[in-house]
Amino acid sequence: MNNITIYIAAPYTVGDTAVNVRTAIDLAHYLIDKGFAPYTPHLTHFMHLIHPRSWAEWMHLDIVFLDRCDAIIRIAGHSQGADIEWSHAMRLGKPGIAINPERLADNDALNHWLAELEKTVEPLER
Repeated sequence: MNNITIYIAAPYTVGDTAVNVRTAIDLAHYLIDKGFAPYTPHLTHFMHLIHPRSWAEWMHLDIVFLDRCDAIIRIAGHSQGADIEWSHAMRLGKPGIAINPERLADNDALNHWLAELEKTVEPLER
């Protein structure tokens, strides 16, 4: 594992929430298999089922974790939250890529970006 942390920004509430959570988890596992340490805010879905919180509270926590990540991947699709996260990461100068989630393993652009990320990013000090 290379210790490079990647934040996954993706649709959650628009469309089928279960499919959106699954898509984020699939990407997270793909990144783990490639040696990265993904942060998947969609996993708070399960926390929310037990202890609901407001959208603003979840977004605040997402930004706190995003600030600690080295890079961001934006999964395509309408999402106010993911748009905010992407804009925040770009303002901070974090490397990022937007992808279509339907072909993860065959996504040459994503694989090339990940390879370049490993060459150019020093993981943030924790």
